[in-house]
Amino acid sequence: MTTVARWARTEVLKSSTATPGGQRRYRRADILTLLDNRGMNSEQQQLEKDTARFGYNYGTMRRLLPRNTSSGK
Repeated sequence: MTTVARWARTEVLKSSTATPGGQRRYRRADILTLLDNRGMNSEQQQLEKDTARFGYNYGTMRRLLPRNTSSGK
């Protein structure tokens, strides 16, 4: 679900409605279009390469990088 939530935040995939509990709902046609296009920008392509290279998903990488880089706090 992390990828879908990120796509929603960055408006790569727009939700059609939200439930009273705050869950997002997406149109099937929008999802299929996104999957067919798979047009990733260079930042997304690099992220995909890095997650595959290091064997961690996006959420794990996000938690680990600040602790293990010189600019992290």
